[in-house]
Amino acid sequence: MVDDLEAFRDGSEQERAAVSVAIIRDALVFEFEGTAFGIEARHVEGVIAYRPPAPIPQGNPGLRGVVQDTGRIISVLGHPAARAHVGGERVVRIVVCSSSKGLLGLPATGTSGVQSLSLAQIPDFLDVIDTPGGAITWLEPDQVARVLLGETG
Repeated sequence: MVDDLEAFRDGSEQERAAVSVAIIRDALVFEFEGTAFGIEARHVEGVIAYRPPAPIPQGNPGLRGVVQDTGRIISVLGHPAARAHVGGERVVRIVVCSSSKGLLGLPATGTSGVQSLSLAQIPDFLDVIDTPGGAITWLEPDQVARVLLGETG
């Protein structure tokens, strides 16, 4: 059986093109607690300066609270992947993204801007992707909301 590398080396130009097809995605890359995260740019509504969210009494422990920004209510998470928040680094921005559950605010200690990524396949939630700028953990807003709410499937 011929592997992809052999097919690429030994194949015609047309065969090489078939082996090296890439999927291009624009992603906002940001950091939180030393980890770089990426989220497809089409889900991002904007990035706003951090301000302490108003806590929700008896709310979900993964939720820091809510902020109001230009008439929108944004649910601010404690961790971008809806994990337990360890604390440590100071949050300076909130990445506002749309999900089927409403607007989510993902905490960020820094942003790197939108990058055009060449991917071999569409990444799954929490996949780690190698990029020219380093490894990033891929996020998907609907999956983040499901984890936060404890939904499965």
